[in-house]
Order: sequence, then C-alpha cells, then structure tokens
Amino acid sequence: MSLKENSSDVVRFFKAVLTNQIARFFPKHYLQMTGQTGRGDEEENATEISSYFLQCFEDYQQHLGFDEGQFKKFLENKHILEYGPGDLPGVAFLFYAYGAHKVTCVDRFPMVVKSQKNMEVLNNLFK
Repeated sequence: MSLKENSSDVVRFFKAVLTNQIARFFPKHYLQMTGQTGRGDEEENATEISSYFLQCFEDYQQHLGFDEGQFKKFLENKHILEYGPGDLPGVAFLFYAYGAHKVTCVDRFPMVVKSQKNMEVLNNLFK
C-alpha cells in the first residue's frame, strides 16, 4: 500500500469519527448539513415519502408470506424493533396501526424531525 493510499484511509477515518461525533452531540445540525434521513438525500414530497413507507411495510408482509389479514393477526401483541427509522418512524407507525402492541425504534442518534412535511406524511399514512 502506498503512502498516498494510506494517508487517504487516515483522512477518511478521521472524517468518519468527526461526523459521527457531530451526529451524536448535534443531530439536528448533522441532518441539516448532510440532508440524510435514511431514505437518501434527494428532496422528496410528502406523497413520495408516504409511498416509500407503505412499500417498506408491504415488503415486510410479502417477505413473511402473509396477506393483509394474516399480517394483522401476526402483528397482534408483538413488540417490534425497528432499527434505523430515520427522521420519521413511518414504518413503525404502520406496524403499530396494524396491530403491534409496541414498537421500539433504535437509531445511532435521535433524528426525528417534527416538520410540516413529516406531519403531512403521517396524515397520508393514516388515510
């Protein structure tokens, strides 16, 4: 490995450490700086975000091999863990709405943003 490749790895490492610390101690600033929500960094409207969450939820149902009724029955009294919900736990809300007893969301730092657009997403999901 050349010195140039080695120094590139060192710089990448320190950038990763720095951004993780910014994310840890200043999560709102991190989100503003990066625009990362877990869905990527493209600008999306509330309808597109709602569709994304619904598709994720349907993917879980299909992966488990259930139709909608069976999935509701399966979720009854379950405690669901969602890892990496991003700035809006839309999939977690859907699990709860479809019968899960409890949903726990875990992310590497708190990202939930109470914005007008996120409220529109929730309204779309619960129609």
